[in-house]
Amino acid sequence: KKLKDRKGNRYNEKDRHGANYSREREDLKESRTSSRHQDTNSEIPVSKRTKYDKYNESVAVMDDRDSKVRVSKSKKYDDELELDYSKKIKTSHDSDQRNECWITAQLKVRIVDQRYRNGRYYNKKLIVIDVVDLNSCICQTENGEILEGIQLHMLETVIPKTLKSTVMIVRGKDKGQLATIVEKNGSKCLATVQVNLTQEIIVIDYDDICEYTGETD
Repeated sequence: KKLKDRKGNRYNEKDRHGANYSREREDLKESRTSSRHQDTNSEIPVSKRTKYDKYNESVAVMDDRDSKVRVSKSKKYDDELELDYSKKIKTSHDSDQRNECWITAQLKVRIVDQRYRNGRYYNKKLIVIDVVDLNSCICQTENGEILEGIQLHMLETVIPKTLKSTVMIVRGKDKGQLATIVEKNGSKCLATVQVNLTQEIIVIDYDDICEYTGETD
């Protein structure tokens, strides 16, 4: 009597191995085919396998380049952050210097706040007669009128029109020193002054000096 196994192969019922024998034959055939395929791959000439090696190498090179690009971009980003941080530090330092109390008695200043007393004294020159605290002072107009409650941010320095006029250095390492104007550069808002005490000649920003109306002796 002929029987069929799972794959449809016929075998004798009296066959001593039966279906198991057929399955063993199929497994042996598959193992031989797999072994032959592996041997064939191992015998592929180098010239034919080179394209795969080149592909793998190119992929490795691309990965290496991507890694270097990522590192380069990361370094550039870190450098930009550091530069931006240093700029912020510098800007903050400059801002702090601009906001520090620079007013003192006998300075001639200009009021630049249009909101003070409805703009009545806007752009007028005043003489500081007393400093109340670090942020406010009392001033006097050229007509002798006394103005109180003037805040630091409402004022700017006044630069004398003529050379050899006396100014006070109101910011920087020479703050509080009197100096004489030697030269002015209006386009750049810079003045060349000679410090009275040391006779040193320096170039200084208009915001860092102010006309002085007091005694110079």
